[in-house]
Amino acid sequence: MNDKLFHYTKLQVHFGGDTQEVVLKTEKEPTSDDLSKSLQHNFRVPIDEQRIYYRGQRVHNDPTILLSKYGLFTGNTIKLIGNRGLT
Repeated sequence: MNDKLFHYTKLQVHFGGDTQEVVLKTEKEPTSDDLSKSLQHNFRVPIDEQRIYYRGQRVHNDPTILLSKYGLFTGNTIKLIGNRGLT
């Protein structure tokens, strides 16, 4: 039996005039890197093209920075800026 506990973080994402919901499912508290990977998957914006903002503050893609350090938790809204790639 698998007793792993997961963290689920649900965020609203403003991108290109639309708002969509994204759910991060992580084994540990989510990092900004987890968010960037999810946005790449869901919006096809390559990580190196992403600019993510929360309350006017840039969220940097760093595997060590927890989203909670930015004050980002379930129910918050972020803004994604970037060009879609061919992925």
